[in-house]
Amino acid sequence: MCIPQKKFLTYLSAIFLILITAPLSGSSEKTKRVQKNSRFPPSVYSSDIKIGPFRLKPSFSIKNIGYDSNIFYSSRKPVADYTATPTAGLRSVLLLGNRGFLDFGGELGWLWFARTPSQNYLNRYADAHLEFYLSRFTFYIEEGYARARERFGYEIDIRTLHTVNSLNMGINYEPSDKTSLKFAYNQDLLRYDSQATFRGYKLDEILDHRKNSFGITYRQQILPKTAALSEFNYVKYNFDNPTSDLNSVSYRALWGAEFDPSAFIQGTFKMGFAYLIFPSLDIKDYKGLAGSASLRFRFSDYTYFLLNFNQDTYFSYWAYYFISKSYGGTMGFYLSESIRIDVGGTMVNNFYEATETWKEERRIDHLNLYRVNILYRLSESIASGLGLGYLKRTSNWGYEWDGFTIFSLISYEF
Repeated sequence: MCIPQKKFLTYLSAIFLILITAPLSGSSEKTKRVQKNSRFPPSVYSSDIKIGPFRLKPSFSIKNIGYDSNIFYSSRKPVADYTATPTAGLRSVLLLGNRGFLDFGGELGWLWFARTPSQNYLNRYADAHLEFYLSRFTFYIEEGYARARERFGYEIDIRTLHTVNSLNMGINYEPSDKTSLKFAYNQDLLRYDSQATFRGYKLDEILDHRKNSFGITYRQQILPKTAALSEFNYVKYNFDNPTSDLNSVSYRALWGAEFDPSAFIQGTFKMGFAYLIFPSLDIKDYKGLAGSASLRFRFSDYTYFLLNFNQDTYFSYWAYYFISKSYGGTMGFYLSESIRIDVGGTMVNNFYEATETWKEERRIDHLNLYRVNILYRLSESIASGLGLGYLKRTSNWGYEWDGFTIFSLISYEF
């Protein structure tokens, strides 16, 4: 499966991650300090532990404390269970004077189920990012690692044990304050556990692959708070299985805009054309639209609206690939400086092209997620919350299931 840009996430935990990461106030003092020097990561300014050039930021949270009515997303015999994910992490930054920084850290999260111990697992995440400045050039290299039992994308309904390794490096050149040109190379490795199966398919034999991509991004400031973007990418996919028909190349050209965090509209959107080309004549190439948007509309200091959109192709465990279109929106209300309510939903449509084994009817899957979240921040370091979610999948091939969740969380940052 192609690794999604936005990092497409587990269905349920994504509901609660937004509670932890989204700010509770429009402009805190720490946020203002970060904006003064956007080259440095936020942990430089928010860390309370400072030892010389080192900045340390430990954290602890208990996510997804609650009840899931259908932990396997089954259409026949739903299994309900109580679950929780205690998580501990450490973020560290080493300042290299004014020339750059090394940002590294990791996180451990114990995925726990009360009645289904086969799903218990210690999820592990780690990453490192080195950035160096030289006049108008910025050089960076970063590496990431994740080994976790979680849902990967919007096609496979079960939590699967898999490993993701990523390597990114690039150069950003800024000939002026309003213009930048970025050259990037990315490599991603996806490896499923040998025991990971879904509907009789061994996922490692089908989906394990290496993804290499080269990209160029041109950014031009056209208004005080708006920049135009042009992005061109070449991607090559190499699958581990020597008999795989999924080895392919992708070309894409995207255009869009980036909006300043202080503007009425904040975020980024990109839209353009993508080509996914297979050497096998049995597989129909994809030539069509692709793009993404993540925008935040700030109506006031106490009301905002989040809009998300994504259209792309992803490899399938049974039908070569599918075209996924997702739309999402969240309305946020601050009842006070400490209390926020989010109401939102996400709709995902997966379209499968015909193959030589089934040509009669094009399969279309629909997935709808509705959620209500309430967050209460006790202090700048401590937050708690409650989330309600309902998820339903339907298909014109007769497959469907649904389930609801009731979860709370507790997070603490030093």
